Amino acid sequence: MVIDANVLSAWFLETGQRHDHVLRRLRTVRDWHSPPIWRSEFNAVLMKYVRHRGLQLEAAICAHAEAESAITLLRQPDPEEVLPLALHSGCSTYDCEYVVAAGNVGLPLFTFDKKVIEAFPRIAREP
Repeated sequence: MVIDANVLSAWFLETGQRHDHVLRRLRTVRDWHSPPIWRSEFNAVLMKYVRHRGLQLEAAICAHAEAESAITLLRQPDPEEVLPLALHSGCSTYDCEYVVAAGNVGLPLFTFDKKVIEAFPRIAREP
């Protein structure tokens, strides 16, 4: 499966009520893939937790290292694929990178983003 940074955050940071649901789903399939953008997005979430929720910097660094070892990195999607999707769907280019990456490898994209799920129902779904 292809997973986005929100799903990674739920897994590694045990965020909210979604965590138990994510745990059950992600435990069944440990073959996780993501395009390179996951790193920047996950770093942003980690820093938010460090700055505003008391996560220790060392724990954030550890979570990123664990995520890095769990993810199979997909190739960077081409702008020629990402930009038209973003324009026509109204989704962000960041989200469309995950959609394109999932489509390129023929795997579903797991996300909590309702807009992405609605725009790309054949590819995107909740965990």
